[in-house]
Amino acid sequence: MRISRRGPRAAVLLGALALASLRCGGGSPTVTCQTEVCPDDAAKSYQVCAHTNNDLSYQFGGQTCTCQSSNDVQCNGCAAQVVAYCSGGGGPGGTGGGGGTTACSVTFSGAFSTTYSPCAVTITAVPAGNTWTVGTAGNALPGTPYTWTGMTFALPGSPATGPYNQSQALGASNLVEDTSATNPPEWIAGAGSGMSYGAATLTLTALGPATALSGTTLYQSPHGTWTGTLVDQNPNTSQPDVMETITF
Repeated sequence: MRISRRGPRAAVLLGALALASLRCGGGSPTVTCQTEVCPDDAAKSYQVCAHTNNDLSYQFGGQTCTCQSSNDVQCNGCAAQVVAYCSGGGGPGGTGGGGGTTACSVTFSGAFSTTYSPCAVTITAVPAGNTWTVGTAGNALPGTPYTWTGMTFALPGSPATGPYNQSQALGASNLVEDTSATNPPEWIAGAGSGMSYGAATLTLTALGPATALSGTTLYQSPHGTWTGTLVDQNPNTSQPDVMETITF
């Protein structure tokens, strides 16, 4: 598998996420990883891993954000969270979730029940691309065997308060799965490439102050909610739906 770095996420990270030569073999759960030093803070580093199922996982500050390597919208959201982390937020002992400064909490109910905190939501706008992404990284969910990969929600235009339905998104992703199982349930709320899974609504009540960084504009203290219904996409498990609410 060859990982190509296309679109704004490569520019956003000033080339530091370039993995054009990164390869990994098929047919095994092993991953190939590359560790990079943050371009704006040599005391910080992050890791990008290529998985044999074509996922990319970005690990930074104790958080993980996962995307399909072929889905630029999802990976742009992950890269944006790394940018926010590298620019001075999140990490161990902080709010995590990609460097936002407004703590958030997440509740899950339905097929299982738990609460996850703290996390942090960041808005990253790319004016040249006329797009913006709301996102937060996830992690292992306490008291369950499941891992929440976080939330991304990409929209056209410029950041603005208001309600947004998943059908309005250029791409959206929210996934919960058991990463240790061979055939686990995969609860998804997301949209992209003409496909839609589950349902989600993002409501922004405040954007917070903006910071310009390397061709992007970061909003690291937005307020609002994300509410959604995650549907199991594994036909071999067919678990009940999971209802999730992110409050930030």
